[in-house]
Amino acid sequence: MWAKRYQFPIGQGCFHAGVIGLADSESKKIHYIYDCGSKKQRTLQKAIDFYKTQTSFIDTLFVSHFDADHVSGFDRLLAVVEVGTVYVPYVDQSVLVLDLIEAEINGTLSASLIEASIEPESWFGRRGVQRVVIIQGSGDSPSDGSSDSTPNDSPDDLTEDIHQLSTNRGARENLTVIETPTPSQIQPGVTGERSELLLAEPGFRIKISANPMIPDWLLLPHVDPAPKGLSAFSSAIRTVLGLQTCQCLTSAILAEALRDRKKREALRACYDQVIAGGARHHHNRISMSLYSGPIKPKQTWRYWGKNYPFFCFPLELKPPPFGEKTDSVGWLGAGDAELGMKKVRESWQDTYQSLDNQISTLLLPHHGSHLNFHEELLKFSKLELCVVSASNPSQYSHPNGEVVATIRGHGKKFRHVSQHIDSGVMEMMSLVRNTDSPLSV
Repeated sequence: MWAKRYQFPIGQGCFHAGVIGLADSESKKIHYIYDCGSKKQRTLQKAIDFYKTQTSFIDTLFVSHFDADHVSGFDRLLAVVEVGTVYVPYVDQSVLVLDLIEAEINGTLSASLIEASIEPESWFGRRGVQRVVIIQGSGDSPSDGSSDSTPNDSPDDLTEDIHQLSTNRGARENLTVIETPTPSQIQPGVTGERSELLLAEPGFRIKISANPMIPDWLLLPHVDPAPKGLSAFSSAIRTVLGLQTCQCLTSAILAEALRDRKKREALRACYDQVIAGGARHHHNRISMSLYSGPIKPKQTWRYWGKNYPFFCFPLELKPPPFGEKTDSVGWLGAGDAELGMKKVRESWQDTYQSLDNQISTLLLPHHGSHLNFHEELLKFSKLELCVVSASNPSQYSHPNGEVVATIRGHGKKFRHVSQHIDSGVMEMMSLVRNTDSPLSV
């Protein structure tokens, strides 16, 4: 088995892609995406144009959250490649509206963003996506909010689960993809109109293997716990929108309200009251993180990584500046998770602590903002490389200078992936099985 991953140089935003395959070039490859958006649309278009030369099908697409700088490229991406399944975080309706009003204030709101946030099954379904899976957050339950389940598995638990799923199955030449626990259907799909909509419990994960009895690769998402204390805001916005007790908010209702000056001002007043009351300071914007890497700690992987000018051809593989190693090769992307907050950080750590000796690359939250950072993020025992995706120079002062100094003070490598084409990062790794052959992908 081998894997490649790319952090594309698209400026202020995020576009991360990975591919997992077998030594046999004819075998099926698994392609995944984590976010595709940027404030620099021309640079993002170049990245999408490059990516479509690599594959015509994406197996799994993960949306960390629906901020424009993380999702603005989906429309163009889905116009040139097919997508099997999209995974989105479960977000309480009041939090969704809070985020969308903030986007309206910041001038980044569109009817497309409203629909993608509130009705992702419709937005993605019309663009050919087969399935949309909503992943619950730590302790979340859309029905009553009372679930205490947390995605806190040890490597042994993960391995045992795969063996149970793989009982009586023989070895396969192609990669096998297993979702567990199996998501439950909320609504069937309608071809060309609506994706099948499913709900995944906390602890949901995807395992990829050449042989179901020998698990190799794991995609493990984590959705931040839902904020509390927004019931008054929820009641206020329902009143402004004229929603009845059992009436659900739709993208059409919200879009119409935001086109109405009086309702728009009333919604902004609700937002201002929440911010003035400190709710945005004390409660987090929900974001989905993703681990992509080996599932077992005792495997041997060969690795190298380098800055790479993605949009220049041919694709020459030159000696890597950040070195070659035979060690941990896992990657962890943190979206815009507010990991400066203790409650959010502890939930995040609970999910990923069992992978402590696997994580070697960390994509920092919120483009390296100090508000989303904490020194504890650097405590993964095998962490070597920290990456930030942000414009250079950045109008938001991303990445924060103190954050960069802290990272380097801990002896970690740091890469700022900006809009400059030679700042992109490519990492390659291959699983060594009873051989001493050189890295080959």
